[in-house]
Amino acid sequence: MHKMINSIRSITQLLLAPALVAGIFGIWNAGAAHAQSDKKLTPIRLSVIPLLTATPIYIGIKNGYFHEEGIEIQLTKIEGGAPASQAVMSGSLDAAESGSVPFMIATARGAKIANVCTFIIMDKKHVLHGIVVRKDSGIKTLADLKDKTIGVHTLGSIEDIRLRAEVLPSLGLKPSDVRIVEVPFSVMEGSLKLKRVDAVMPFQPFLQALLNDSNNALLSDLNSFVPSGGFPIDTYIFAQSFVEKNPKLIAGFDRAIKKSIKFIQADPQKAVELVTDSLRFPLALSKQAIGSIPFNENCKHDAASYKNFSDLMKAASLIPKDYSPNSFLRDLSQ
Repeated sequence: MHKMINSIRSITQLLLAPALVAGIFGIWNAGAAHAQSDKKLTPIRLSVIPLLTATPIYIGIKNGYFHEEGIEIQLTKIEGGAPASQAVMSGSLDAAESGSVPFMIATARGAKIANVCTFIIMDKKHVLHGIVVRKDSGIKTLADLKDKTIGVHTLGSIEDIRLRAEVLPSLGLKPSDVRIVEVPFSVMEGSLKLKRVDAVMPFQPFLQALLNDSNNALLSDLNSFVPSGGFPIDTYIFAQSFVEKNPKLIAGFDRAIKKSIKFIQADPQKAVELVTDSLRFPLALSKQAIGSIPFNENCKHDAASYKNFSDLMKAASLIPKDYSPNSFLRDLSQ
């Protein structure tokens, strides 16, 4: 628990400390992939997390949807929503892909950022993440996790929060009844194989990669725990001042993202083929996993999903009991 608290404090410090993150990570001029349009293009400095969740932005660039709206995406890749949120707050970036956890922690602490699009909402149909064990581990049910070591990629992440505030309580267990440790997604496979942990909680496509190994088994996809309305997983955040000053640009961003998501939903295999050079995963794995990501075509913020997630984060003592994200949610189509 002390390590989780220290981790959360670190996230908070990162979110609120000024830094020039864009200078650290470097900016790729994404619009260079297209011929210059006669239309004057307005730049948006935006970061993505280098996972399959970045596909809508890559498709919007590749297919020219942003250029059609007069937007030049200047793309930065940043590992994690916390440093991305910090970069938006410091002015190093105009916008960022961010998970709901760092967004809500930041706004609960007074950050002037706006969530303009919730583009992934967890539901009961898609297997976005889960708990994986070795087949020879003797772990057959969730109750067997008692006294076991479980790897999550970051303490305070959505996987960690769901484990502590949702899964364990349903079993009559406390976080102290298991050992929860940090294991980056990229080394979960090796950690499980070497028996450094008894179970891991990977996100797609790392989940699919683990299940491609016949020595592993999916203990639970956790979908039975997902409440009606689901959970908001991934968002696009902007500085509030940028949203207020550029309503037409924000509306154009909205239209481009919606086109991208519709394209992905119509032919997910073709989508990942088009942007495989931008994704860091083998094409075959991307094709397997892309259908497991519940992209939200209309970008709307579902009130029930945000209440569900707020309640979960409050149960984990990550945000104040009186916190509401509603004032930070913006409808791009308005």
